[in-house]
Amino acid sequence: MSGTDDAAGWQDLYQIGVTDIDDQHRLLFTKFDEFCAALDAPPGRSAIAEVLYQLERYAEFHFVSEEALMERIGYTGIAEHKSQHQHYRDTLALLIRDFHAGIDILEGVYFFFNTWLRAHIQHADQKIGAFMASGGGIPASGEPLVMSAA
Repeated sequence: MSGTDDAAGWQDLYQIGVTDIDDQHRLLFTKFDEFCAALDAPPGRSAIAEVLYQLERYAEFHFVSEEALMERIGYTGIAEHKSQHQHYRDTLALLIRDFHAGIDILEGVYFFFNTWLRAHIQHADQKIGAFMASGGGIPASGEPLVMSAA
């Protein structure tokens, strides 16, 4: 991928050095771009609902992947990291519930996702990459992990 703007808002500084996770983060930014595009499209609650569903589902896939990686490498910050993922799940579920109840939550979703994703990657996820780079990332199974040049 080219580097600084694969998905609007994606920047190389978000790389944690784990190829699969970095690729998933890029796709999360792409899903967020789709949400923003749906906001700019002619009014259509069903299109926005579909993109919200995709944001929710793909984030869940990503969290499961990331948590499995943390388990495999014996990451010491896993409990706090999982609680941050749960906060995202809970907040997005409330926003989606309000959306379906007819409440205008679009600005709230934009603000929450935009700030949460960036802060989470830059602070919590970077620690996973640093842990692995420092030699703490050898899975007990002996399986190789793909590290990228961050």
